Amino acid sequence: MRNIFKNRKVNAAKLSAYGFVRTENGYSYAATLAEQFRIVVRVSENGDVCANLIDIMTNEEYALVNVEGASGGFVGMVKAEYEAKLADIADKCFDGVIFGSRQAQEVIGYIRSAYGDELQYLWDNFPEDAVFRRRDNAKWYGAMMYLTDDKIGRSGDTYVDIIDLKATPATIANIDGKKILPAYHMNKNHWITICLDGSMETGEICRLIDESYMLAGKK
Repeated sequence: MRNIFKNRKVNAAKLSAYGFVRTENGYSYAATLAEQFRIVVRVSENGDVCANLIDIMTNEEYALVNVEGASGGFVGMVKAEYEAKLADIADKCFDGVIFGSRQAQEVIGYIRSAYGDELQYLWDNFPEDAVFRRRDNAKWYGAMMYLTDDKIGRSGDTYVDIIDLKATPATIANIDGKKILPAYHMNKNHWITICLDGSMETGEICRLIDESYMLAGKK
């Protein structure tokens, strides 16, 4: 379910139009699915989504729809309808956003203001990954991605915006696994990864962006 709502921002007006009702903690929606189930979808104020599938006859949760590898014709049919409903909600109640976190937008805004550069999406196979390149030599000085914590060496499977930056040996020596991480998918001798989730102050990130821009300009 997590991937269905990946890179999407909730639109409250669209939720109401779809049939969600306002609750104390956000919004809730329920509908019959596959004739014998009730899907209940809850969306928090900040857009987190929780969905449950309830067997109408027993009033118990049908958890197999969330179990990877669960097989069988009936399970497959129910799971397909369940995911189709969630995908419909994602398409009709959420707006598509790439790098939509507050800090990611601050970083993009800083680079636009300081260097006049915009993100460049270079790969058809990875349409959500993008880079910043210097205009004078076309060298990268930043790469932005949207990954789960476990991909970058942290615990958990929460998605986070990240930026890879070129760095000096002194900066790389300060890798601590919290503010500064070993570079994801880049040469770890020359690059670092920063999570754009508030782990580091935006001003400090901007200083590292300036450092990366300078390093990318060297011959």
